[in-house]
Amino acid sequence: MSKSTHSLAVVAVTVMMVAFTGISVWADSESYGNYAKICTGATLFTDDLDNAGFDAGGNGSLTYGRYLFKHLVVEGSIGAFITGEKFEGNTVITGDYTRKDTIYVTTILATVKGEWPIGPVRLFAGGGVGGYLLALKSRMDTDNLGDFRSDHTDSVFGVHGVIGGYFNITERLFAGMQGMYYQTNDINIDKQAITVPVSYTGNLNGYTVSVSCGFRF
Repeated sequence: MSKSTHSLAVVAVTVMMVAFTGISVWADSESYGNYAKICTGATLFTDDLDNAGFDAGGNGSLTYGRYLFKHLVVEGSIGAFITGEKFEGNTVITGDYTRKDTIYVTTILATVKGEWPIGPVRLFAGGGVGGYLLALKSRMDTDNLGDFRSDHTDSVFGVHGVIGGYFNITERLFAGMQGMYYQTNDINIDKQAITVPVSYTGNLNGYTVSVSCGFRF
């Protein structure tokens, strides 16, 4: 089993354990023990992606949460973020070329959070683990050979921490903000497409800032 496959298997088992625990443990949290929320915001990179010149990108996620106890929550979420960059070069076969890279990352995260109510506001902080599935899509525009594309994928394991808060609009409906910092293992894509190098080697480290809207049930 490859390192990336093993990492994703660990994440999948963790998410299933979180979900099973959340379902099987009585929730002592106000009137509702479950919630779902949608988040959207921006992802900013701090290490290798930033050094490679990739811009900040948008992100979105869908989350299911379960109260284990009044101030302890487990969450499972699936999300995605996107970023891109343009590179230029020259090879004997292609001549001058422009390579436009777009990176799509799908995230599968499991998180444990503590919550502290202050009137209608709840503050929270926590952490967890996740799997990051990357698709690198490259489009080459060359002088000698015209346009062509090259797609590659990889996956890595990561850890993250979250902090934020939300406001209870009604008994069921809430809205909030969240910041997340995450670190991952290194992606390793090093290929060629008709002598044009297509590569990304490095981590996906960064942080996200997002707003959310959720519903309890």
